[in-house]
Amino acid sequence: MKDKVEIGKFYANEYIDEDGRTEKNIILVISEKDGSFKTETLWITEGDMGDLYSNDWLPQFIQRKATQDEVDLFNQERNKIDDQLRGYVEVVTGNRLIL
Repeated sequence: MKDKVEIGKFYANEYIDEDGRTEKNIILVISEKDGSFKTETLWITEGDMGDLYSNDWLPQFIQRKATQDEVDLFNQERNKIDDQLRGYVEVVTGNRLIL
């Protein structure tokens, strides 16, 4: 992304996975540390909600600012969750991490 990534703002990226499905991430930037961003990320595959999780993103993988519709969708899904989000590794593996 050419513009500076800002804390508290929403961004998005889209790509085609190895199975030919379109995946989208709607990303809320929470903080920055050592050149990466701590985020909350809504993962969507082919228009279906995948998961909402905490993750770190490098700025070069953030493609664009999120649209208002994407921000609204993120907030709608986030408001359904009261407790702390799972991390990316937990979402992918299904294993709860204890740190």
